[in-house]
Amino acid sequence: MSARVRSNFVDEARILVKGGPGGNGCLSFRREKYVPRGGPDGGNGGSGGSVILIADPDVHSLLEFRYRAEYRGERGRHGEGSDKAGKSGADRVLRVPVGTLVLDESGERALADLSEPGQEFVAAEGGRGGRGNACFASSTNRAPTRHEPGGPGESRELRLELKLLADVGLVGLPNAGKSTLISRVSAARPKIADYPFTTLVPNLGVVNRGSFDTFVMADVPGLIEGAHRGSGLGHRFLRHVERCRVLLHLVDPTVPDRDPVADIRVIQRELRRYRKELGQKPRILVMTKVDSLQDPEVTQRIEEYAEKSGLTLLKVSAVTGEGLDELVHLTGGTLDRLEEERKRVRVLKPPTPTEPLRFKAILGGTYDPVHLGHLAICRRVRDVFGLSKVVLMPAYTPPHKLDDDVTPVEDRLEMLRIALEDEEGLEVSTAEIDRGGVSFTLDTLRALREDAAFDAHPLFIVGMDSLVDFPTWHRWETLLREFDFVAVDRPDEENQPLAPEIGPRLVRVPEGRRAGLDLLSDRDTAGGTVYRLAMEPIPISSSEIRRRAAAGEDLDGLVPPGVARYIRERKLYREETSR
Repeated sequence: MSARVRSNFVDEARILVKGGPGGNGCLSFRREKYVPRGGPDGGNGGSGGSVILIADPDVHSLLEFRYRAEYRGERGRHGEGSDKAGKSGADRVLRVPVGTLVLDESGERALADLSEPGQEFVAAEGGRGGRGNACFASSTNRAPTRHEPGGPGESRELRLELKLLADVGLVGLPNAGKSTLISRVSAARPKIADYPFTTLVPNLGVVNRGSFDTFVMADVPGLIEGAHRGSGLGHRFLRHVERCRVLLHLVDPTVPDRDPVADIRVIQRELRRYRKELGQKPRILVMTKVDSLQDPEVTQRIEEYAEKSGLTLLKVSAVTGEGLDELVHLTGGTLDRLEEERKRVRVLKPPTPTEPLRFKAILGGTYDPVHLGHLAICRRVRDVFGLSKVVLMPAYTPPHKLDDDVTPVEDRLEMLRIALEDEEGLEVSTAEIDRGGVSFTLDTLRALREDAAFDAHPLFIVGMDSLVDFPTWHRWETLLREFDFVAVDRPDEENQPLAPEIGPRLVRVPEGRRAGLDLLSDRDTAGGTVYRLAMEPIPISSSEIRRRAAAGEDLDGLVPPGVARYIRERKLYREETSR
């Protein structure tokens, strides 16, 4: 069995990826005979398709990306009347070789390392679909004409670099005998000639150790002094030996008027200058072409260098076969030893005590005003999941209320602080207020995840109705993959249709105090789970509170007493006519 890199081998590429734009929301009203009351029925637009990279073991080169540099996800379809949602655009899947490194446009920041078969990376997220006017219907606005355009997809330029996956790498000066050696110990058939830089691309060969055991060997173009700065050809391919576990350093002792020890030092210096870790890899020194060697003094000098450097020295001839069996046996044994050491370190090293994942729940909202229903949900989540903190986070400008008259943020924030004065484990966060403007949930949660002061993984609380409408959220698929959610629903609520991406992620929380604690304790990674938590319905709404406050009615049983006094003293909502 063998693997060979052909002449069409390409290991670098630049591509432009664009997520498909989302479809527009529809503006439509129902007009049917025998339906006395019509109403808005404009459906939501579909999400745009994303561009996704997948590591495929059957792909061996980046050749495809040399001839086509731009890839787009499919556009989402527009919403239609009769509450018909537009179809989401299809993802564009790009298959790349295993070992592909995805870098940003500058090539300085690694975005993904697709080193395992089947690994995926979303290179450009599709745009979200716009909401139709049916989403904006309310008890006070029964004929909304508002509808949203679809959002644009992500667009960015990427650099792709392929690093071959091999167990053993061959390094040395040009014409050191690397290609001849790999052709003798494997079925690889690289080009071989008696001039420098015969090898123009890397070659892979599978070496049979016997007893159905093999290892993969990589031959790269020869290195010369200054390779780490770009001299010669080998600098372009040094990345391909970065993943090798063992290096076979080949030296040709038959070149007249050359010092083989100086040649060895040149290669070692270039490896170290290219990347420090590369110069520290386990190395076996291989003296090639010993069948043509005439000067025993050369052999003695190489042997003395190997002894001083603590390197194992092998003498081989690819022409006669001398030493090849020993080379295969010793290389295989070195790989076995490294694997055993890795396992032994893993077993014998005392396990470092790791803290379980810490979570903080977050309930976002407008809080106009905060009411007893908000507090009941936070207490319920706190108690069921055994959390020390639940955070209430008011929005500065809610994305879904851009056209509404929202109470000034100073009043909404002060009412929250009053409501939480005597609440254990509930606190206010001003993260979105401090940022100002419109904040999307994905951006907020990512900022909290990276904030050392937050020191926990966000657990975002939503109502079941919000989960049903989740595909209308900004970049909802990314949000669903990266973070965990608690969906609060009524125990007698009928199952509503969810997006197919959500259903498999649902985990129903058992009844009982702290019943969700075990679910969180079993987690070793965060993201991608939706905990469905049953809760008795709370017949309180902010719009009803505002209506009653505008009419001067009593707010007992709807908001905390301190909040009711604040509303009364500041005469909030008294001028409300549009809500």
